[in-house]
Amino acid sequence: MTNKAFFERLGAPLANPRWSWGAERKEDGTVFLRVWQDECKKIDGKFFMRLTANEYFEKNDPANLGYQERLRHIGLVENGAMAYMTICEAKDVSAIPRSVKKYNDKEVFLGGLLIDRNGDKWLELKERFPIKDVQKIRNNSPI
Repeated sequence: MTNKAFFERLGAPLANPRWSWGAERKEDGTVFLRVWQDECKKIDGKFFMRLTANEYFEKNDPANLGYQERLRHIGLVENGAMAYMTICEAKDVSAIPRSVKKYNDKEVFLGGLLIDRNGDKWLELKERFPIKDVQKIRNNSPI
């Protein structure tokens, strides 16, 4: 399944399949975010996924459309939107920009606590839900 088709199945079509890092489902305001598998960190006994690379983008490419969209999505989460993550594996973790080698198109992961750590936003990785149950992920409540 293509990344575009995956987000459409979630009911949250990407603004642009080339540069979007996530999407909002307009129906209920749920945000779906792509995150990198290698950017997971255990903090205070919980697993978190990095959502931003602010130092890089603010210095090198602050007008980047994907980055600007990510900041808007984070704002939605900060204001109470439910968030789910889809985990991607990078072809090369040292490449800038990265490209997706593969992603988990079978599950989405519920986001929990959103924290700021060393200038970046991190979202708690909570329980996983099969994509087949995606229609149950509605109205800002987990399955």
